Amino acid sequence: MGTLVLPDGDITFQGLISVTAAGPGDINVAITGGTGRYRTAHGFIHAVITNTTDTNLTVHLIL
Repeated sequence: MGTLVLPDGDITFQGLISVTAAGPGDINVAITGGTGRYRTAHGFIHAVITNTTDTNLTVHLIL
């Protein structure tokens, strides 16, 4: 569970991440709601861990 804090409001998300010996791999979590401009938000967030310090997020957002 987490929150993306953005200038026009927050997006909340939740998901289960499985970690194997090879690492977590690609991650998908559900957008569960939000505040402000994102109060009706739903969709999902896809995350790809690119190295030990960086993760690329793609937000698939439906308002």
